[in-house]
Amino acid sequence: MKNIITFIVLFSFQNAVLASDCTEYLSKIYTQNYNSTITITSQKESLDKYENNINNQYISSIIYGKGYFKQENKRKQKITYLCTLKDYNTITWGYVLPR
Repeated sequence: MKNIITFIVLFSFQNAVLASDCTEYLSKIYTQNYNSTITITSQKESLDKYENNINNQYISSIIYGKGYFKQENKRKQKITYLCTLKDYNTITWGYVLPR
């Protein structure tokens, strides 16, 4: 029983780290594109194993979630975001959609 609980706790922490990496990655990209500080925060996220190729690029899993997009001196907006992972820990692509 202890082993199962330990596994569940470790797995949930792993997902949280990947999701925070995704929002950091997206914040960095959108900060560069908008030339102002962008903060993307996660409200709810999920990790799905994909393990397939897209245009000869291996994608191990997909992180998607709902959160907020905050730009300097503007109101925050509700968003849906998506990131792809190459080898379970390297983000290769990310995108933000307004809700």
